[in-house]
Amino acid sequence: MRKGFGLAALLAAALSWQAPALAHGGSEHLMGTVKAVDDQSLTVDTKNRKEAKVKVDADTKFEKSGQPATAKDLSVGDRVVVHTRSGKGRQTAVLVKFGPQKTAEAPKQGHQH
Repeated sequence: MRKGFGLAALLAAALSWQAPALAHGGSEHLMGTVKAVDDQSLTVDTKNRKEAKVKVDADTKFEKSGQPATAKDLSVGDRVVVHTRSGKGRQTAVLVKFGPQKTAEAPKQGHQH
């Protein structure tokens, strides 16, 4: 029984990374890149090239690379997954997960003689 549950959970996780936004139970999961962030809102350029602005409040949790973080740790250009809830005509971020920004690799230098 556990093996089936694990496979289902793995499949669900894999599918969630493929979709830019999934809605269920009045919530939505946004995936994309941070375009703007301040104390009251977060703007995300989603993978389907749409801009989504969500409210940030005192209850919003932030997680960087699996560790507790704050909005101040979030930067423009960070890739995020934002779990939201609906209310009063606007989405509010419940949990914002992000990791380190990808850095461009420095070009490898050849040997000079």
